[in-house]
Amino acid sequence: MAAAGRAVGKGPDRSRKAEGLQVDPAGPPALYVGGHSGALAQSVAPTPDPAGWAVLRKVARVDLAASGYALGANDGERLVFGGGTVLIKAASARFTIWEELPPLLDTPLHVHEHEDELFHILEGDHVFVCGGDEFNVGPGGFLALPRGVPHAHRRVVPAAGRFLVMTCPGGFDGFFRMLADADRAGTLGPEIYAAASTQYGITWLS
Repeated sequence: MAAAGRAVGKGPDRSRKAEGLQVDPAGPPALYVGGHSGALAQSVAPTPDPAGWAVLRKVARVDLAASGYALGANDGERLVFGGGTVLIKAASARFTIWEELPPLLDTPLHVHEHEDELFHILEGDHVFVCGGDEFNVGPGGFLALPRGVPHAHRRVVPAAGRFLVMTCPGGFDGFFRMLADADRAGTLGPEIYAAASTQYGITWLS
């Protein structure tokens, strides 16, 4: 993976996100999981954040060192926008884990300013382009796409093939949530996609 090994910028410090969600950076890892409450997790009320990190709302704090948690195959926070659905499995200041649900859409060439993306293939055959390299990955395969390197994805069989994605550092779930909010409000359109892309450091190249 010559392109994946390329030195890239670290990107801006995202510690402010943890501050906005009242997380003690020196404490045990804190994980934010949509839809949990009660004994499993203690609710967290985000503080106002002009940079936009307060979009992480209606979430819960889980002390991994104390309890951990488990989700079923279809559990998580569903964010629906523009005909697509994303299932957020975990969102923290350190990472976001998510899965795309049907209808399964391919992703054109783009580049992330802030996040590295890690893909674990669950079903189907996929083609990823990263920099000048092309990777064919099937079930059980793994792919790492670094920030700052243009990449794209398509399924060999259109609309067939699932994967689990981790983006690091955390915060990328806010991109999906911003689109889902606009979809519910009936305002989703090119301007919202452009605004969300700008806010979350995504440049679309095709």
